[in-house]
Amino acid sequence: MNEVFSDEVEGEEVLVEEVRQLKEDIHSIEGVQEDLKTLLEKSRHLQNNDIIRKIDERISNLFGPLRSRNYLKSVVLTGNDIHNIVCKRFPDELEYLELGANFISDLEPLIICGGNCIKTLQHIGVGWNEIGDIQQIFTQEKWLNLCSLDLSYNLLSDIFCVVQPLKQLLKLRILYLQGNPICLIPFYRAYIIDSFQHLSVFDDVTITAEERFRYRSFAQSITSNIQEASLTIKINNIKNVPMPVELQHPETQSEVPVKTHKYYVKISWFKTDQLSAEDDNNNDVDMPFDKFSNYHNFESDVLKTASLDWKNDLDFGPTNSEFKLTISKLIQLRDYFFHGAQCDFVYEMTEYYPPDESDSETDDKGKHRKKSPNSKRSHSSGKKKDGSDHAKGGDKKQKEQKDGKKKPADLSNLVAHSPKVITLATFHIDLKPLLEGEFTATKTFKEILKEQYEQQTNMTTQPPLGKNKKQEKASDKGREQSGKKPKRSPSPKGKAKTIKSLSSEQGDDVLPPPDPFQCMVTFSLHHFAATGKLV
Repeated sequence: MNEVFSDEVEGEEVLVEEVRQLKEDIHSIEGVQEDLKTLLEKSRHLQNNDIIRKIDERISNLFGPLRSRNYLKSVVLTGNDIHNIVCKRFPDELEYLELGANFISDLEPLIICGGNCIKTLQHIGVGWNEIGDIQQIFTQEKWLNLCSLDLSYNLLSDIFCVVQPLKQLLKLRILYLQGNPICLIPFYRAYIIDSFQHLSVFDDVTITAEERFRYRSFAQSITSNIQEASLTIKINNIKNVPMPVELQHPETQSEVPVKTHKYYVKISWFKTDQLSAEDDNNNDVDMPFDKFSNYHNFESDVLKTASLDWKNDLDFGPTNSEFKLTISKLIQLRDYFFHGAQCDFVYEMTEYYPPDESDSETDDKGKHRKKSPNSKRSHSSGKKKDGSDHAKGGDKKQKEQKDGKKKPADLSNLVAHSPKVITLATFHIDLKPLLEGEFTATKTFKEILKEQYEQQTNMTTQPPLGKNKKQEKASDKGREQSGKKPKRSPSPKGKAKTIKSLSSEQGDDVLPPPDPFQCMVTFSLHHFAATGKLV
């Protein structure tokens, strides 16, 4: 059956006529009567012009939508480009006003141009705007029937300046303040609930009798005007860290240069002592509800843990894995939470050389050039002709190889070259739940890294000969003098074929994927718990 919508006809008579024409194709008369009744109800609803609803239509002022419409009861202009709510006159019988997701910074024109609507308004929605002060705006003698107020996601940063004027609204039952900087204060919810005895719903959560009893007389206990947020960032559960190539076959590594392998975690943060200027292009936003993504009320900074040597599972300890922060710049912190944090797991390799070798220049191939004769004399001086020192050194090396342990090199007498820094993993942490009433935001990153696949390949292949280049050259010279051909290490392709053939002979299948790298980061916002303690 073809449906006939009320917006396709001009009046009730036309609707009735079209339904009668469809009667020939319909077997049930009762069905026709029901369709006719529904269409008539839709038509009457369209003729009711006491509602304006224009969302995301780039409206910049209220003069056009409210012109010559004094009978309006509901105005919804969400997600537009309204900066100022000045107009000639608001409708006298206006009950519902929704101006969310605009660029409104001042509500005073609403009082000046409001007229009689101030007494009839029951709901005002100005969330997702730029309102920073509401003092002298809301008083009981002006707003007699206001029972619902949405001020969420604005710039309200002083909880005392918010509570004092709103306490005069005796009919206020529903209040939204989430997303403002004040919601980051530890005593935020407790203070609001105790301050508004008639409030029923706060931040979209119904206030229970138990909660009201728990926070009784709490507002009187707040004597300090200091408003700060307390935050703890914890990093733990770092597992399956890929092993550096140099540690996979340590017997093949030369003694010079000495290499150190360090790992640390870096989290994006902001400078709490400065406030950067806002972006001038705030109006050019495709999605009004995400306009804060273009706001940068903070300058970027970095929080960094201590650096640890390689282990399969890293444990920074409670001292180095936790950041306990107290922030007084609540606007910057709110915007930081809105953007979220970026976490990087970083590998840093540093080479250390003796002072004389670090001064020598290198050619294009990376090999050190020959040193001057004076430097050779300085090295040879102090050594016995019979090479007893060299013999002692050889004995020490053999002993270390037998023990399987290598003493850590003394880096105090060596010169460090610029480190090689590689970001092994990067992930984003969503912190918006901290603005919506949650107290913790946790991100567990679990992914197989490229370096882990390389490690698995290197560990399953046969290690190269346990000789460095100097030893190989010496053995080759000895073989040439004795008339034998010098041995050459097999090519990588040959190795791969040998290993592949061995694995096929042993009946091994494809290697299973390595265990994924794992890292967990938790942001905890301190608040007053049910026991009245700060947690």
